[in-house]
Amino acid sequence: MDVFRRPEHTPAIARQAVDVGARALWLQLGIVNEESGRIARAGGLTVVMGICLMVEHERLLGSERGLLMQKWEYFVAPLLPHNPGEILNSFGQDGWELVGVLQQQTPAGGTSLVAYLKRPVS
Repeated sequence: MDVFRRPEHTPAIARQAVDVGARALWLQLGIVNEESGRIARAGGLTVVMGICLMVEHERLLGSERGLLMQKWEYFVAPLLPHNPGEILNSFGQDGWELVGVLQQQTPAGGTSLVAYLKRPVS
């Protein structure tokens, strides 16, 4: 049973895991509760605490199996009102993906459009 709850909620979850016959209780990164560990171990479960399943999976298997989590590079670009499509198309040709466009206040009290972009980092 993979758990993403605050530590004080995990003893009840450990009891549920024992009751349903789970084979393991995995408390995710930053979650440690010794009482939960005792309950689960007493019920015959394997116990892991404070470790992220995805991070460990990537560390142990990812690079060999092509399962690495995608890493991104981000960029913020002002969009000029007379040619935003041309600007965005230019970024797209360079591999950037549009995340969103926001309207922001300018120092002079006006507004401008700003594009938030990302692209994969190898």
